[in-house]
Amino acid sequence: MDNPEVTPPNLSENLTPTNEVNGVSRLLKFPVLDYVNEVRFKRGIKLEEYGRFRKYCSRKLHQLRKQFKSVPNKSGKYIHEEFPEVLNDNRLVNLIFVYLIIRYLEIVTLRCERAWSYAMDLKSKCETSTLKNNRGRHYYMRKFGKAYRLSVLLEDYSKKFADNSTISASKLYHNFFEGVLRYEQGRYEEGYSCLTTYSSVIEQKIRTTAGLPQCEWYNSQLTQLNAIIKMCTFHMKVMGKVVSTPTLSHQTEDANAELIQVKTPEENHFVVHCKGVAVPLQSQLLPQKILYALNSIDKLSITDTILTSLCDSTDIPNVLREHISSKLTKEQLLNNYEEVTVLFNECVDDVCSELMFNTDGQDQLRKLEDTLHAMKSLLQVEKHVILEIFCLYGLCYNGEFIIPYSCLENRTPVPDSSEGIRYANMLKQQLTNLVDDPNFGTVFLVPKEIVRTVNALLLSIHCFRKEEFNEGMSLINWANSRSLMDISLPEKQKNRLLWRCLFSFKTLQSICNLVCKKFYQRLLVLFARKNLPKDAENEDNILDIFGIERDLVYCRPLLFDLAFIYYQPPELETGSRFKGKNSLINYASGVRNMLSSLWN
Repeated sequence: MDNPEVTPPNLSENLTPTNEVNGVSRLLKFPVLDYVNEVRFKRGIKLEEYGRFRKYCSRKLHQLRKQFKSVPNKSGKYIHEEFPEVLNDNRLVNLIFVYLIIRYLEIVTLRCERAWSYAMDLKSKCETSTLKNNRGRHYYMRKFGKAYRLSVLLEDYSKKFADNSTISASKLYHNFFEGVLRYEQGRYEEGYSCLTTYSSVIEQKIRTTAGLPQCEWYNSQLTQLNAIIKMCTFHMKVMGKVVSTPTLSHQTEDANAELIQVKTPEENHFVVHCKGVAVPLQSQLLPQKILYALNSIDKLSITDTILTSLCDSTDIPNVLREHISSKLTKEQLLNNYEEVTVLFNECVDDVCSELMFNTDGQDQLRKLEDTLHAMKSLLQVEKHVILEIFCLYGLCYNGEFIIPYSCLENRTPVPDSSEGIRYANMLKQQLTNLVDDPNFGTVFLVPKEIVRTVNALLLSIHCFRKEEFNEGMSLINWANSRSLMDISLPEKQKNRLLWRCLFSFKTLQSICNLVCKKFYQRLLVLFARKNLPKDAENEDNILDIFGIERDLVYCRPLLFDLAFIYYQPPELETGSRFKGKNSLINYASGVRNMLSSLWN
Protein backbone atom coordinates (compact mmCIF):
# COMPACT_ATOMS: atom_id res chain seq x y z
CA MET A 1 0.00 0.00 0.00
CA ASP A 2 1.34 3.44 -0.91
CA ASN A 3 2.07 5.95 1.79
CA PRO A 4 -0.23 8.97 2.00
CA GLU A 5 0.76 11.92 -0.13
CA VAL A 6 2.89 14.64 1.39
CA THR A 7 0.80 17.60 2.45
CA PRO A 8 1.37 20.59 0.15
CA PRO A 9 2.27 23.95 1.68
CA ASN A 10 -0.62 25.66 3.45
CA LEU A 11 -1.86 28.70 1.57
CA SER A 12 -4.07 29.99 4.37
CA GLU A 13 -1.06 31.48 6.16
CA ASN A 14 0.39 33.12 3.06
CA LEU A 15 -2.03 35.98 2.53
CA THR A 16 -0.12 38.70 4.38
CA PRO A 17 1.72 40.95 1.93
CA THR A 18 5.31 41.75 2.82
CA ASN A 19 6.44 43.87 -0.15
CA GLU A 20 5.55 44.43 -3.79
CA VAL A 21 6.92 43.22 -7.11
CA ASN A 22 5.78 45.16 -10.20
CA GLY A 23 2.92 46.68 -8.22
CA VAL A 24 1.66 43.31 -6.95
CA SER A 25 1.83 42.48 -3.25
CA ARG A 26 4.21 39.64 -2.51
CA LEU A 27 2.02 37.04 -0.75
CA LEU A 28 4.11 33.96 -1.33
CA LYS A 29 5.65 31.85 1.42
CA PHE A 30 7.00 28.43 0.51
CA PRO A 31 8.62 26.41 3.37
CA VAL A 32 11.44 24.89 1.33
CA LEU A 33 13.36 23.18 4.14
CA ASP A 34 10.29 21.72 5.85
CA TYR A 35 8.88 20.47 2.56
CA VAL A 36 12.15 18.82 1.50
CA ASN A 37 12.66 17.32 4.94
CA GLU A 38 9.22 15.72 4.91
CA VAL A 39 9.37 14.22 1.42
CA ARG A 40 12.87 12.85 1.97
CA PHE A 41 12.02 11.10 5.20
CA LYS A 42 8.73 9.63 4.03
CA ARG A 43 9.94 8.48 0.61
CA GLY A 44 13.04 6.43 1.27
CA ILE A 45 16.00 8.69 2.07
CA LYS A 46 16.02 7.52 5.70
CA LEU A 47 17.00 4.03 4.47
CA GLU A 48 19.09 5.45 1.61
CA GLU A 49 16.62 4.14 -0.99
CA TYR A 50 17.54 6.74 -3.59
CA GLY A 51 15.91 4.88 -6.48
CA ARG A 52 12.58 4.79 -4.68
CA PHE A 53 12.80 8.50 -3.86
CA ARG A 54 13.64 9.38 -7.48
CA LYS A 55 10.59 7.49 -8.73
CA TYR A 56 8.40 9.36 -6.24
CA CYS A 57 9.76 12.71 -7.48
CA SER A 58 8.99 11.71 -11.08
CA ARG A 59 5.40 10.73 -10.21
CA LYS A 60 4.85 13.92 -8.21
CA LEU A 61 6.26 16.06 -11.02
CA HIS A 62 3.92 14.36 -13.49
CA GLN A 63 0.93 15.16 -11.25
CA LEU A 64 1.92 18.81 -10.83
CA ARG A 65 2.56 19.33 -14.52
CA LYS A 66 -0.73 17.68 -15.32
CA GLN A 67 -2.50 20.31 -13.21
CA PHE A 68 -1.09 22.95 -15.55
CA LYS A 69 -1.85 20.83 -18.64
CA SER A 70 1.79 20.93 -19.61
CA VAL A 71 2.26 17.17 -20.02
CA PRO A 72 3.67 16.42 -23.50
CA ASN A 73 1.53 14.37 -25.86
CA LYS A 74 4.44 12.20 -26.89
CA SER A 75 6.80 10.52 -24.52
CA GLY A 76 10.21 12.15 -24.38
CA LYS A 77 9.11 15.50 -25.79
CA TYR A 78 10.55 18.40 -23.79
CA ILE A 79 8.44 21.40 -22.83
CA HIS A 80 10.18 24.33 -21.14
CA GLU A 81 8.55 25.41 -17.88
CA GLU A 82 8.12 29.15 -17.50
CA PHE A 83 6.79 31.06 -14.54
CA PRO A 84 3.47 32.83 -15.18
CA GLU A 85 3.29 36.61 -15.41
CA VAL A 86 0.90 38.84 -13.49
CA LEU A 87 -2.14 39.69 -15.61
CA ASN A 88 -3.61 42.63 -13.66
CA ASP A 89 -4.01 44.02 -10.15
CA ASN A 90 -7.21 42.14 -9.33
CA ARG A 91 -6.85 40.40 -5.94
CA LEU A 92 -8.54 37.19 -7.09
CA VAL A 93 -6.18 36.98 -10.04
CA ASN A 94 -3.28 37.67 -7.67
CA LEU A 95 -4.31 34.78 -5.41
CA ILE A 96 -4.46 32.46 -8.40
CA PHE A 97 -1.07 33.78 -9.43
CA VAL A 98 0.32 33.03 -5.93
CA TYR A 99 -1.05 29.50 -6.10
CA LEU A 100 0.60 28.95 -9.49
CA ILE A 101 3.92 30.35 -8.30
CA ILE A 102 3.96 28.03 -5.27
CA ARG A 103 3.28 25.08 -7.55
CA TYR A 104 6.11 26.13 -9.86
CA LEU A 105 8.47 26.50 -6.89
CA GLU A 106 7.42 23.02 -5.79
CA ILE A 107 8.21 21.72 -9.29
CA VAL A 108 11.70 23.26 -9.24
CA THR A 109 12.32 21.84 -5.75
CA LEU A 110 11.28 18.35 -6.82
CA ARG A 111 13.50 18.59 -9.89
CA CYS A 112 16.42 19.41 -7.57
CA GLU A 113 15.58 16.42 -5.40
CA ARG A 114 15.18 14.10 -8.37
CA ALA A 115 18.54 15.08 -9.86
CA TRP A 116 20.28 14.76 -6.49
CA SER A 117 18.72 11.37 -5.67
CA TYR A 118 19.60 10.09 -9.17
CA ALA A 119 23.21 11.21 -8.63
CA MET A 120 23.34 9.48 -5.23
CA ASP A 121 21.88 6.31 -6.75
CA LEU A 122 24.48 6.29 -9.54
CA LYS A 123 27.25 7.04 -7.05
CA SER A 124 26.28 4.13 -4.78
CA LYS A 125 26.23 1.75 -7.75
CA CYS A 126 29.55 3.07 -9.00
CA GLU A 127 31.23 2.67 -5.59
CA THR A 128 29.96 -0.89 -5.15
CA SER A 129 31.22 -1.90 -8.59
CA THR A 130 34.36 -4.02 -8.61
CA LEU A 131 35.62 -2.42 -11.84
CA LYS A 132 36.94 1.10 -12.18
CA ASN A 133 34.14 3.04 -13.81
CA ASN A 134 35.17 6.55 -14.83
CA ARG A 135 32.11 6.90 -17.04
CA GLY A 136 29.84 6.20 -14.06
CA ARG A 137 31.53 8.97 -12.06
CA HIS A 138 31.09 11.32 -15.00
CA TYR A 139 27.36 10.54 -15.09
CA TYR A 140 26.65 11.17 -11.41
CA MET A 141 28.81 14.31 -11.38
CA ARG A 142 26.62 15.69 -14.18
CA LYS A 143 23.54 15.00 -12.07
CA PHE A 144 25.07 16.73 -9.03
CA GLY A 145 25.79 19.72 -11.26
CA LYS A 146 22.21 19.72 -12.51
CA ALA A 147 20.85 19.70 -8.95
CA TYR A 148 23.14 22.62 -8.12
CA ARG A 149 21.98 24.65 -11.14
CA LEU A 150 18.33 24.00 -10.30
CA SER A 151 18.91 25.17 -6.71
CA VAL A 152 20.34 28.41 -8.12
CA LEU A 153 17.18 28.73 -10.23
CA LEU A 154 15.02 28.17 -7.14
CA GLU A 155 16.91 30.86 -5.25
CA ASP A 156 16.51 33.33 -8.12
CA TYR A 157 12.76 32.71 -8.38
CA SER A 158 12.41 33.06 -4.60
CA LYS A 159 14.15 36.44 -4.69
CA LYS A 160 11.77 37.54 -7.43
CA PHE A 161 8.45 36.29 -6.06
CA ALA A 162 8.74 35.10 -2.43
CA ASP A 163 9.07 36.68 1.01
CA ASN A 164 12.25 37.00 3.05
CA SER A 165 11.91 33.71 4.95
CA THR A 166 11.54 31.77 1.69
CA ILE A 167 14.55 33.58 0.23
CA SER A 168 16.70 32.64 3.25
CA ALA A 169 15.50 29.02 3.14
CA SER A 170 16.22 28.71 -0.59
CA LYS A 171 19.69 30.17 -0.02
CA LEU A 172 20.41 27.51 2.61
CA TYR A 173 19.00 24.85 0.30
CA HIS A 174 21.39 26.10 -2.40
CA ASN A 175 24.27 25.85 0.13
CA PHE A 176 23.52 22.15 0.59
CA PHE A 177 23.80 21.30 -3.11
CA GLU A 178 26.84 23.52 -3.53
CA GLY A 179 28.54 21.80 -0.59
CA VAL A 180 27.82 18.32 -1.98
CA LEU A 181 29.08 19.32 -5.44
CA ARG A 182 32.28 20.92 -4.09
CA TYR A 183 32.95 17.85 -1.97
CA GLU A 184 32.63 15.57 -4.99
CA GLN A 185 34.91 17.89 -6.97
CA GLY A 186 37.59 17.70 -4.28
CA ARG A 187 37.22 21.33 -3.21
CA TYR A 188 36.88 20.40 0.45
CA GLU A 189 37.22 23.85 2.01
CA GLU A 190 34.30 25.26 0.03
CA GLY A 191 32.25 22.12 0.65
CA TYR A 192 32.99 22.26 4.38
CA SER A 193 31.95 25.91 4.61
CA CYS A 194 28.63 25.35 2.80
CA LEU A 195 27.70 22.14 4.60
CA THR A 196 28.50 23.44 8.10
CA THR A 197 26.27 26.45 7.47
CA TYR A 198 23.44 24.16 6.39
CA SER A 199 23.99 21.73 9.29
CA SER A 200 23.87 24.54 11.87
CA VAL A 201 20.40 25.47 10.62
CA ILE A 202 19.31 21.81 10.72
CA GLU A 203 20.53 21.59 14.32
CA GLN A 204 18.47 24.64 15.16
CA LYS A 205 15.45 23.05 13.49
CA ILE A 206 15.96 19.96 15.66
CA ARG A 207 15.96 22.08 18.80
CA THR A 208 12.82 23.99 17.85
CA THR A 209 10.90 20.83 16.83
CA ALA A 210 11.87 18.73 19.86
CA GLY A 211 9.17 16.17 20.63
CA LEU A 212 7.54 16.49 17.21
CA PRO A 213 7.76 14.04 14.26
CA GLN A 214 9.76 16.64 12.31
CA CYS A 215 12.58 16.32 14.84
CA GLU A 216 13.21 12.70 13.84
CA TRP A 217 13.18 13.68 10.16
CA TYR A 218 15.78 16.40 10.70
CA ASN A 219 17.91 14.05 12.83
CA SER A 220 18.02 11.57 9.95
CA GLN A 221 19.14 14.32 7.58
CA LEU A 222 21.76 15.60 10.04
CA THR A 223 23.32 12.14 10.36
CA GLN A 224 24.00 12.02 6.62
CA LEU A 225 25.32 15.59 6.65
CA ASN A 226 27.77 14.89 9.47
CA ALA A 227 29.24 11.96 7.52
CA ILE A 228 30.13 14.26 4.59
CA ILE A 229 31.44 16.98 6.93
CA LYS A 230 33.74 14.47 8.65
CA MET A 231 35.15 13.41 5.29
CA CYS A 232 35.76 17.06 4.37
CA THR A 233 37.54 17.57 7.70
CA PHE A 234 39.69 14.48 7.14
CA HIS A 235 40.81 15.58 3.67
CA MET A 236 41.51 19.12 4.87
CA LYS A 237 43.74 17.81 7.66
CA VAL A 238 45.58 15.56 5.22
CA MET A 239 46.19 18.58 3.00
CA GLY A 240 47.49 20.52 6.02
CA LYS A 241 44.68 23.07 6.09
CA VAL A 242 43.22 24.43 9.33
CA VAL A 243 39.63 23.43 10.03
CA SER A 244 37.83 26.39 11.54
CA THR A 245 34.44 28.01 11.38
CA PRO A 246 34.52 31.37 9.61
CA THR A 247 33.83 34.31 11.90
CA LEU A 248 32.31 37.65 11.07
CA SER A 249 35.04 39.81 12.57
CA HIS A 250 38.17 39.72 14.69
CA GLN A 251 36.44 40.90 17.87
CA THR A 252 37.53 39.24 21.09
CA GLU A 253 35.42 38.65 24.17
CA ASP A 254 35.95 40.82 27.23
CA ALA A 255 35.86 38.88 30.49
CA ASN A 256 34.92 42.05 32.43
CA ALA A 257 32.10 43.09 30.09
CA GLU A 258 28.40 42.59 30.75
CA LEU A 259 26.82 39.36 29.55
CA ILE A 260 24.32 41.21 27.35
CA GLN A 261 24.31 44.92 26.62
CA VAL A 262 22.30 46.95 24.10
CA LYS A 263 24.07 50.05 22.77
CA THR A 264 22.80 52.85 20.53
CA PRO A 265 25.74 54.17 18.46
CA GLU A 266 23.28 56.07 16.28
CA GLU A 267 19.81 57.42 16.83
CA ASN A 268 17.14 54.70 16.51
CA HIS A 269 19.83 52.13 15.82
CA PHE A 270 20.42 49.40 18.42
CA VAL A 271 23.36 47.00 18.58
CA VAL A 272 23.45 43.96 20.89
CA HIS A 273 26.78 43.13 22.52
CA CYS A 274 27.34 39.73 24.12
CA LYS A 275 30.42 39.72 26.40
CA GLY A 276 31.73 42.79 24.62
CA VAL A 277 31.29 41.42 21.07
CA ALA A 278 28.72 42.86 18.67
CA VAL A 279 26.16 40.30 17.45
CA PRO A 280 25.07 40.59 13.78
CA LEU A 281 21.27 40.75 13.65
CA GLN A 282 19.09 41.22 10.60
CA SER A 283 16.08 42.29 12.65
CA GLN A 284 16.12 45.74 14.26
CA LEU A 285 13.16 44.79 16.43
CA LEU A 286 15.06 42.07 18.30
CA PRO A 287 17.61 44.43 19.99
CA GLN A 288 14.74 46.57 21.26
CA LYS A 289 12.99 43.50 22.68
CA ILE A 290 16.20 42.42 24.43
CA LEU A 291 16.61 45.93 25.88
CA TYR A 292 13.01 45.89 27.12
CA ALA A 293 13.53 42.48 28.74
CA LEU A 294 16.67 43.69 30.53
CA ASN A 295 14.88 46.80 31.80
CA SER A 296 11.93 44.71 33.00
CA ILE A 297 14.09 43.43 35.89
CA ASP A 298 13.37 46.80 37.57
CA LYS A 299 9.67 45.86 37.60
CA LEU A 300 10.22 42.90 39.95
CA SER A 301 8.47 43.29 43.30
CA ILE A 302 11.57 42.05 45.13
CA THR A 303 13.81 45.01 44.35
CA ASP A 304 17.57 45.21 44.72
CA THR A 305 17.10 47.37 47.83
CA ILE A 306 14.93 44.74 49.53
CA LEU A 307 17.44 41.99 48.74
CA THR A 308 20.28 44.08 50.19
CA SER A 309 18.32 44.87 53.37
CA LEU A 310 17.42 41.19 53.83
CA CYS A 311 21.02 40.10 53.45
CA ASP A 312 22.44 42.75 55.81
CA SER A 313 19.70 42.62 58.43
CA THR A 314 20.12 41.04 61.86
CA ASP A 315 16.36 40.55 62.12
CA ILE A 316 15.39 38.86 58.85
CA PRO A 317 11.86 37.79 59.96
CA ASN A 318 10.98 41.41 60.74
CA VAL A 319 12.23 42.63 57.34
CA LEU A 320 10.33 39.83 55.57
CA ARG A 321 7.17 40.71 57.43
CA GLU A 322 7.54 44.42 56.74
CA HIS A 323 8.51 44.41 53.04
CA ILE A 324 7.23 41.13 51.58
CA SER A 325 4.73 38.98 53.49
CA SER A 326 2.52 41.91 54.50
CA LYS A 327 2.42 43.35 50.96
CA LEU A 328 2.63 40.39 48.57
CA THR A 329 0.87 37.06 48.28
CA LYS A 330 2.52 34.04 46.75
CA GLU A 331 0.30 34.28 43.66
CA GLN A 332 1.25 37.91 43.09
CA LEU A 333 4.92 37.03 43.38
CA LEU A 334 4.59 34.19 40.86
CA ASN A 335 2.73 36.40 38.37
CA ASN A 336 5.36 39.11 38.74
CA TYR A 337 8.22 36.76 37.88
CA GLU A 338 6.20 35.17 35.08
CA GLU A 339 5.75 38.53 33.33
CA VAL A 340 9.51 39.05 33.16
CA THR A 341 10.21 35.43 32.17
CA VAL A 342 7.81 35.68 29.21
CA LEU A 343 9.84 38.60 27.81
CA PHE A 344 13.06 36.56 27.93
CA ASN A 345 11.26 33.60 26.31
CA GLU A 346 10.19 35.81 23.41
CA CYS A 347 13.77 37.00 22.95
CA VAL A 348 15.00 33.38 22.86
CA ASP A 349 12.40 32.47 20.23
CA ASP A 350 13.40 35.44 18.06
CA VAL A 351 17.08 34.51 18.30
CA CYS A 352 16.18 30.95 17.21
CA SER A 353 14.40 32.37 14.17
CA GLU A 354 17.42 34.56 13.44
CA LEU A 355 19.68 31.50 13.63
CA MET A 356 17.69 29.69 10.96
CA PHE A 357 17.99 32.39 8.32
CA ASN A 358 21.05 34.45 9.25
CA THR A 359 24.04 32.54 7.93
CA ASP A 360 26.54 35.20 9.08
CA GLY A 361 27.85 35.17 12.63
CA GLN A 362 26.34 31.83 13.67
CA ASP A 363 28.79 31.51 16.58
CA GLN A 364 27.84 34.88 18.06
CA LEU A 365 24.14 34.15 17.63
CA ARG A 366 24.54 30.84 19.47
CA LYS A 367 26.40 32.55 22.30
CA LEU A 368 23.63 35.13 22.52
CA GLU A 369 21.04 32.36 22.67
CA ASP A 370 22.97 30.49 25.39
CA THR A 371 23.36 33.68 27.41
CA LEU A 372 19.64 34.43 27.21
CA HIS A 373 18.90 30.87 28.35
CA ALA A 374 21.32 31.33 31.27
CA MET A 375 19.68 34.61 32.30
CA LYS A 376 16.27 32.97 32.14
CA SER A 377 17.57 30.13 34.34
CA LEU A 378 18.91 32.66 36.87
CA LEU A 379 15.49 34.29 36.98
CA GLN A 380 13.83 30.93 37.66
CA VAL A 381 16.35 30.09 40.40
CA GLU A 382 15.79 33.45 42.08
CA LYS A 383 12.03 32.90 42.01
CA HIS A 384 12.30 29.50 43.67
CA VAL A 385 14.75 30.80 46.30
CA ILE A 386 12.30 33.57 47.25
CA LEU A 387 9.48 31.02 47.46
CA GLU A 388 11.68 28.79 49.64
CA ILE A 389 12.32 31.74 51.95
CA PHE A 390 8.55 32.26 52.13
CA CYS A 391 8.08 28.60 53.12
CA LEU A 392 10.74 28.69 55.87
CA TYR A 393 9.29 31.92 57.23
CA GLY A 394 5.82 30.37 57.28
CA LEU A 395 7.04 27.22 59.05
CA CYS A 396 8.58 29.05 61.96
CA TYR A 397 6.82 32.38 62.32
CA ASN A 398 3.14 31.69 61.82
CA GLY A 399 0.54 30.97 64.48
CA GLU A 400 0.34 27.23 63.88
CA PHE A 401 3.86 26.59 65.10
CA ILE A 402 3.79 28.94 68.08
CA ILE A 403 0.57 27.30 69.29
CA PRO A 404 0.76 23.84 67.72
CA TYR A 405 -2.25 22.43 69.58
CA SER A 406 -5.48 24.34 69.77
CA CYS A 407 -9.09 23.37 70.15
CA LEU A 408 -9.01 21.81 66.68
CA GLU A 409 -8.31 18.09 66.59
CA ASN A 410 -6.55 18.05 63.22
CA ARG A 411 -3.54 20.08 64.40
CA THR A 412 -0.18 18.27 64.50
CA PRO A 413 2.94 18.96 66.61
CA VAL A 414 4.93 19.92 63.49
CA PRO A 415 3.81 21.87 60.41
CA ASP A 416 3.62 20.55 56.86
CA SER A 417 6.89 21.04 54.95
CA SER A 418 5.95 19.30 51.68
CA GLU A 419 5.76 22.56 49.69
CA GLY A 420 9.24 23.57 50.80
CA ILE A 421 10.59 20.13 49.85
CA ARG A 422 9.12 20.57 46.37
CA TYR A 423 10.87 23.91 45.89
CA ALA A 424 14.13 22.45 47.24
CA ASN A 425 13.99 19.64 44.66
CA MET A 426 13.43 22.19 41.88
CA LEU A 427 16.43 24.18 43.09
CA LYS A 428 18.63 21.08 43.17
CA GLN A 429 17.83 20.28 39.54
CA GLN A 430 18.37 23.86 38.38
CA LEU A 431 21.65 24.25 40.28
CA THR A 432 22.96 21.00 38.80
CA ASN A 433 22.60 22.55 35.34
CA LEU A 434 24.10 25.88 36.39
CA VAL A 435 27.15 24.25 37.98
CA ASP A 436 27.98 22.73 34.58
CA ASP A 437 27.44 26.05 32.77
CA PRO A 438 30.79 27.56 31.66
CA ASN A 439 29.34 31.07 32.09
CA PHE A 440 29.32 30.72 35.88
CA GLY A 441 32.12 28.30 36.73
CA THR A 442 32.14 27.34 40.43
CA VAL A 443 29.89 30.18 41.60
CA PHE A 444 26.97 27.87 42.42
CA LEU A 445 28.84 25.22 44.42
CA VAL A 446 28.14 26.99 47.74
CA PRO A 447 24.44 27.63 46.91
CA LYS A 448 24.13 23.93 46.09
CA GLU A 449 25.35 23.06 49.62
CA ILE A 450 22.91 25.58 51.10
CA VAL A 451 20.03 23.86 49.30
CA ARG A 452 21.22 20.50 50.70
CA THR A 453 21.00 21.93 54.22
CA VAL A 454 17.53 23.35 53.59
CA ASN A 455 16.39 20.04 52.13
CA ALA A 456 17.67 18.12 55.18
CA LEU A 457 15.84 20.50 57.52
CA LEU A 458 12.55 20.16 55.65
CA LEU A 459 12.87 16.37 55.36
CA SER A 460 13.47 16.09 59.12
CA ILE A 461 10.22 17.99 59.78
CA HIS A 462 8.45 15.75 57.28
CA CYS A 463 9.81 12.61 59.01
CA PHE A 464 8.61 13.81 62.43
CA ARG A 465 5.21 14.49 60.93
CA LYS A 466 5.11 10.85 59.73
CA GLU A 467 6.43 9.71 63.17
CA GLU A 468 9.72 8.48 61.72
CA PHE A 469 11.69 9.87 64.65
CA ASN A 470 15.05 8.18 64.12
CA GLU A 471 15.46 9.46 60.55
CA GLY A 472 14.08 12.87 61.45
CA MET A 473 16.46 13.32 64.38
CA SER A 474 19.42 12.26 62.25
CA LEU A 475 18.59 14.82 59.55
CA ILE A 476 17.99 17.74 61.94
CA ASN A 477 21.23 16.91 63.75
CA TRP A 478 23.19 16.98 60.47
CA ALA A 479 21.55 20.22 59.28
CA ASN A 480 22.14 21.95 62.63
CA SER A 481 25.81 20.94 62.73
CA ARG A 482 26.67 22.60 59.39
CA SER A 483 28.47 25.92 59.59
CA LEU A 484 27.59 29.05 57.63
CA MET A 485 29.34 29.32 54.26
CA ASP A 486 30.65 32.45 52.59
CA ILE A 487 29.32 33.38 49.13
CA SER A 488 31.50 35.49 46.86
CA LEU A 489 29.36 38.11 45.13
CA PRO A 490 30.09 39.36 41.57
CA GLU A 491 29.87 42.94 40.42
CA LYS A 492 26.28 44.05 40.08
CA GLN A 493 26.93 45.89 36.81
CA LYS A 494 28.50 42.86 35.12
CA ASN A 495 25.66 40.42 35.78
CA ARG A 496 22.71 41.84 37.65
CA LEU A 497 20.63 38.66 37.70
CA LEU A 498 23.55 36.63 39.08
CA TRP A 499 24.08 39.27 41.76
CA ARG A 500 20.40 39.12 42.77
CA CYS A 501 20.44 35.33 42.75
CA LEU A 502 23.44 35.04 45.08
CA PHE A 503 22.03 37.67 47.44
CA SER A 504 18.86 35.57 47.64
CA PHE A 505 20.93 32.51 48.57
CA LYS A 506 22.66 34.44 51.37
CA THR A 507 19.24 35.34 52.77
CA LEU A 508 18.09 31.73 52.40
CA GLN A 509 21.12 30.51 54.36
CA SER A 510 20.49 33.00 57.18
CA ILE A 511 16.82 32.18 57.63
CA CYS A 512 17.56 28.45 57.32
CA ASN A 513 20.02 28.79 60.20
CA LEU A 514 17.39 30.53 62.36
CA VAL A 515 14.68 27.99 61.60
CA CYS A 516 17.06 25.06 62.10
CA LYS A 517 18.05 26.20 65.61
CA LYS A 518 14.43 26.70 66.61
CA PHE A 519 13.27 23.35 65.26
CA TYR A 520 16.28 21.46 66.64
CA GLN A 521 15.30 22.21 70.24
CA ARG A 522 11.64 21.40 69.78
CA LEU A 523 12.13 18.25 67.70
CA LEU A 524 14.58 16.96 70.30
CA VAL A 525 11.85 17.33 72.93
CA LEU A 526 9.43 15.40 70.73
CA PHE A 527 12.06 12.73 70.16
CA ALA A 528 12.78 12.24 73.89
CA ARG A 529 9.11 12.40 74.92
CA LYS A 530 8.10 9.80 72.32
CA ASN A 531 10.76 7.25 73.33
CA LEU A 532 10.85 7.84 77.12
CA PRO A 533 7.78 5.74 78.17
CA LYS A 534 9.29 2.62 76.58
CA ASP A 535 12.17 2.59 79.11
CA ALA A 536 10.47 4.09 82.16
CA GLU A 537 9.58 1.84 85.09
CA ASN A 538 6.92 4.19 86.37
CA GLU A 539 5.65 6.32 83.51
CA ASP A 540 3.22 8.44 85.52
CA ASN A 541 5.76 9.51 88.12
CA ILE A 542 8.32 10.61 85.51
CA LEU A 543 5.70 12.57 83.62
CA ASP A 544 4.67 14.33 86.83
CA ILE A 545 8.23 15.09 87.94
CA PHE A 546 9.48 16.56 84.70
CA GLY A 547 6.19 18.12 83.57
CA ILE A 548 6.13 16.28 80.24
CA GLU A 549 2.70 16.57 78.62
CA ARG A 550 1.31 15.01 75.51
CA ASP A 551 1.03 18.50 74.00
CA LEU A 552 4.12 20.22 72.62
CA VAL A 553 5.70 22.58 75.16
CA TYR A 554 8.66 24.92 75.05
CA CYS A 555 12.05 23.34 75.67
CA ARG A 556 13.19 23.19 79.32
CA PRO A 557 16.73 22.47 80.59
CA LEU A 558 15.54 19.38 82.50
CA LEU A 559 14.31 17.85 79.28
CA PHE A 560 17.83 17.97 77.86
CA ASP A 561 19.05 16.13 80.97
CA LEU A 562 16.28 13.62 80.49
CA ALA A 563 17.17 13.05 76.84
CA PHE A 564 20.85 12.77 77.73
CA ILE A 565 20.29 10.18 80.48
CA TYR A 566 17.57 7.99 79.04
CA TYR A 567 18.20 8.02 75.30
CA GLN A 568 20.97 8.65 72.81
CA PRO A 569 19.77 10.20 69.52
CA PRO A 570 21.04 8.49 66.36
CA GLU A 571 23.89 9.66 64.17
CA LEU A 572 23.24 10.46 60.49
CA GLU A 573 24.24 7.66 58.12
CA THR A 574 26.58 8.81 55.33
CA GLY A 575 25.45 6.36 52.64
CA SER A 576 21.71 6.59 53.02
CA ARG A 577 19.57 8.02 55.76
CA PHE A 578 17.40 4.90 55.80
CA LYS A 579 20.14 2.26 56.03
CA GLY A 580 20.53 0.52 59.37
CA LYS A 581 17.29 1.87 60.86
CA ASN A 582 16.55 -1.47 62.55
CA SER A 583 19.88 -1.69 64.32
CA LEU A 584 20.57 0.46 67.37
CA ILE A 585 24.32 0.07 66.88
CA ASN A 586 24.31 2.08 63.66
CA TYR A 587 22.88 5.24 65.20
CA ALA A 588 23.90 5.08 68.87
CA SER A 589 27.56 6.10 68.53
CA GLY A 590 28.86 9.61 68.86
CA VAL A 591 25.70 11.27 70.18
CA ARG A 592 27.04 12.17 73.62
CA ASN A 593 29.19 14.85 71.98
CA MET A 594 26.11 16.33 70.33
CA LEU A 595 24.18 16.54 73.59
CA SER A 596 27.13 17.65 75.67
CA SER A 597 27.54 20.62 73.32
CA LEU A 598 24.27 21.98 74.71
CA TRP A 599 26.04 22.88 77.94
CA ASN A 600 29.21 24.29 76.32
